This record gives sequence, structure tokens and C-alpha cells, in this order.
Amino acid sequence: MDMARDVAFPGSAGHRRGISEALADARVRRLAAWLPLAGVVALSLALNAWSLSAAGYGNTYYAAAVRSMTLSWKNFFFGAFDPGGFITVDKPPFFLWVDALSARVVGYSSWSLLLPSAVAGAASVGLLWIIVRKWFGVGAATIAGLVLALSPISVAVNRLNLPEPFMVLLLVGTAGAVLQSIESRRWMLWLALAGVLAGIGFNTKMLAAWIPGPAFVLAVVVGTRTISRASMRGLLARLAVFGAVTLVVGASWLVIVDAWPASSRPYIGGSTNNTVLQLAFGYNGFGRVDGDSQGGGGGRGGPPAGASSRGAPAFGGRFAPPTNGASRGGGFAGPGGIFGGLPSAFRMLDATNGGQIGWLLPFALFAGAVALWHWRRDPVRRAAGVAFLGWVLLYAGVFSYAQGIFHSYYTSAMAPGIAALAGIGSVALARSVRTNRWWLIAAVGLVVIGIWAELVIEARTPDFYGW
Repeated sequence: MDMARDVAFPGSAGHRRGISEALADARVRRLAAWLPLAGVVALSLALNAWSLSAAGYGNTYYAAAVRSMTLSWKNFFFGAFDPGGFITVDKPPFFLWVDALSARVVGYSSWSLLLPSAVAGAASVGLLWIIVRKWFGVGAATIAGLVLALSPISVAVNRLNLPEPFMVLLLVGTAGAVLQSIESRRWMLWLALAGVLAGIGFNTKMLAAWIPGPAFVLAVVVGTRTISRASMRGLLARLAVFGAVTLVVGASWLVIVDAWPASSRPYIGGSTNNTVLQLAFGYNGFGRVDGDSQGGGGGRGGPPAGASSRGAPAFGGRFAPPTNGASRGGGFAGPGGIFGGLPSAFRMLDATNGGQIGWLLPFALFAGAVALWHWRRDPVRRAAGVAFLGWVLLYAGVFSYAQGIFHSYYTSAMAPGIAALAGIGSVALARSVRTNRWWLIAAVGLVVIGIWAELVIEARTPDFYGW
């Protein structure tokens, strides 16, 4: 009889208590699964925002523009550099809109200018964690989040009022939407969202935001499960939606400004003919690669002196304002030397850029290749590998051989791709080793390559932390 009383029959108090305890345990487990997300985001925000006011107004060129943009909505829309609306900055104004709105709401200060970048950087870490976790698990996501949060160049740009933190956030969102579209029945909505984000990215830093675009397109292609005439029609429809929305949103501000009477708007800073179109494809476009079209000037009195790179942050310990225009040797040549290092295949690992972005670059590339092989039969994970690997390779290729204006802080655009590859590549290596012990040789080799690269980079600053 005692045993009968201990049995929890359906509907009994014991049965209900058991269900409640099971539900409570499930809630605790779900909450615990999200704790790493809270951890990496909190870490990123702390690094980005700690003693933020010590940077003053950050990039003073953009800070001056934000001040002007708070004085009138016309200056706000065009991104005017000066209060009188004489000339614009040499970038589209989306990231400045965020800063200007912040300054309008809480007042013009160091925090109102710099905190939006810090928050955008932490949001990128969180969004990347969510994307990687969905298809590769908590371990891969946490590695990816930590790598992005701790990448030196990411922390540096996230503490300044630059376009990079916002461009990175938009690109991470674009990648996530593209991958979601591959397995969703609502693929049109997801690809439209990806196009919106990519278009806003263009209105943040123009063609620089579209460099990983071919990787996203290829991800959609390799995410196709079967090859047939019907699937090809569906694939073309997907690419058409993505491309059309990207172009419409990306061209929106450009078309409005160029259609505006030139006599009643500011001169387009950085352009040679007072058009955003020329700015996008010249000074901020192909001119960055071939070194031509870098002498943006003119109009009503010409742009302020040194308008191409004013106030650029001092990453790597040295900075001198540009004094003699663009150098075909790899950026502006000023009293402090050539910015961004000399163009070469190993530019991302040289003395100028290696300490900012090169720490995990060799490991991430090789581990990403392993991940692509490991999940070669899984359409979405295969597409993710292509997207992130292509992201890094495209940026590395353009940056390595750019003959025009190039600064080390541009490499922050590579950080999310490297972080994702480090996370999914580590998990792929671990799973491959468990499946076949011969993969242990590859795993040890990748770790050795990674450590070697880090020791080479660290040896360039022996007095920083010693051994």
C-alpha cells in the first residue's frame, strides 16, 4: 500500500509536481544555453565602452559633421561637414545619422558620439553568436563571439565614431538573412531583408560594404539542394530579389542627392564633379584599388584641406595627418610614413596590419576549408562556409593589393568572417578527429600554423608584454 501511495498517477499531486519540476529544469537548461551569448556581448560592450570619454570626440572630422548635422535637418540629410552646408563629408551619411540623432536626444558630447559605435560593435558580436549557434552549436558560436569581441582592430574601431562598426553590423545581418533564406519557405522575405541591409551598408561606406557580396551570392547558389530546371528558375528568382532590393535601397540616397539642384545643396565632398555617383565609384570605389581618382576636390571653393582622411585614428601606435595626397605605394604618405603598409600578398600579416587582424587569419582560413569539406553535403552549413570563407578572402584580396588610400582600421571588416571561421572550423576539426584519427594530424598542423603566426606578430613588439 505504501508503494501504491508513492506512485504518481496521471492527475495526482505527485504527477503534477513532477511535471512542474521537469518544466523548471527545462527552463533552466534553456536559460543556461543562452548565458554564453550574454557573456560575449557583455565582454564586448565592456571593452568597447570602458573609459570611452578618454577618446574625446574621436574622429574630429566626423564629429564636426555631426555637430553641423544637429543644427538643421537639411545638413542632417546631406551629411554636411560645416554648419553652413557648404560641403558634405566624403562618405554617405547613414552612420552619421545615428550619431546625430544620438547627439540631438542626449546632447552633443563624447559619449553621445562614441557610444553608438560601442553598442553596434557589441550587437555584431551577439548577432554573429546567434547566427553561428543556429547551425553549428553553442561551442562554435561562443568561439566566434569571443574572437570578434577580442579582435584588436574591432575593439579599436568600436571605440570611435567611424563607419566600420555600423557596416560590420549590417554585413553580419546580411549574412544571417542570406543563410536563413536557404532553408526557409519565406525565402523572399529573408532575401529582401538581406538586400535592405546590404543597401544600407552601401549608404554607410559605399562599395566597401559590397566587397563580400559575391560570397553571399555564391552561398545562395551552393545552398541549392538539387540541380534541375525548376531549381534553376527558383535560384534565379532568389538572386533577382536579393540583387534588386540591394540596388534599390543602395541607390536611394544617391539618386535623391544627385537629382537635387546643385545650387541648393552642399558640394559632394571627395568627388570631382559634385555627384555621389562619382564619389561612390571613383574616390570611394575603384580609386581605392587602383590609386586613381583619389584627389577628390572641388566645387564651391573645394573641400577642406586633407579632406580624404582627416582625423583617422592612430592604430598601431603612429599617426601623422596626410600632407601630400594619395600614394600609389599603398595609401597616404605623410611624415609618419605610408599608411596601411605596402601592397603585397602578405599585407594582412605585415608589421602594419598583422597585429590588428592577422592573429587568427591563417588558422581561420585553413579551418574554414576543413569546415567546408566536413559539411559539404549539408546545404545550409555548406553555404555558411562559403559565405564566411568568401567574405574573408574577398576583403583580404582587395585590401592586400589596394594601391589607393588604405588604413589598417579598414581590416575590421574582415573580423566577423575570421571569427565565424575560427568557431565553425574548430568544431569541424574536433568532429573530424572523433570520426577519423588521421584528422588529428591536420588539427595539430593548423594549431602549429596559428601559433607560429601569433609568435611572429608578437615578436615585432617584444617590449609590450614580454614573453
